[in-house]
Amino acid sequence: MIAGLDMYLWPETRDVFEGLWRHCRGVLTDQGLAAPESLTPCGERLEDAARQGDLILGQICGITFARANHAQPSYQALAALTPDDDAIPLGCYRSVIIANKPHDSLAALVQKTLAVNSWQSYSGWYALRHHLIKAGFGDSIAQSQISGAHRQSVALVASGKADWAAIDEISWGMLKRIDPALCQSVYVVDHTAPAPGLPFVTSHLTPPRIASALTQALIDYPHTPEGKAGFHRLGLKGIALVQAAAYAVLRHHAGDC
Repeated sequence: MIAGLDMYLWPETRDVFEGLWRHCRGVLTDQGLAAPESLTPCGERLEDAARQGDLILGQICGITFARANHAQPSYQALAALTPDDDAIPLGCYRSVIIANKPHDSLAALVQKTLAVNSWQSYSGWYALRHHLIKAGFGDSIAQSQISGAHRQSVALVASGKADWAAIDEISWGMLKRIDPALCQSVYVVDHTAPAPGLPFVTSHLTPPRIASALTQALIDYPHTPEGKAGFHRLGLKGIALVQAAAYAVLRHHAGDC
């Protein structure tokens, strides 16, 4: 059995997410349920662990969840982080479109170099793709550069090696607090529409009692003294219940259907 929260586990955020797991583990063990001692980096092993019933808690991109569960369920969705933004419904997030010039329009930006953390990222590409199509620009980008991470995409735009990028608002909110000088060297020019947040998940084989206990532990953690302080420091509002069916729309935005 493993637990891994890789998605936002930066050196500066590790204590908060390790605290979140300690809280979840404590709830499980108080109920006589087994749980791993600590978080384990999961990477590409996450879906295999979910299919085999070994994943107790993980976090994945919403489009990964939607695709993995479309044909044959791998995961149960439990809850999702919410950024500290009153424009965002609980359990949702959006992408922040940044540029290295303050007044660039989308029409100008699509002719310039886009920094993309991954072509398989909902927040870094598919949400932007959907936004561009709705605005009448199609999904054709003049030039692009793969950064490997949202944080690195911001750095590429700030350095002038790329002209623009779409950044997950949770990553953006954390980075504004961790490295404000970097964020102040780029400009927010637009936002994509809200979408269901990156889900905390467990294996589809996890018994309902454990899944329910995990969901409640996740929702409760931001209200504990430790969780409240950590979430405030990272610009997070809280954790909210999400429904698996809400993620189906992401496949449409990605052009899957």
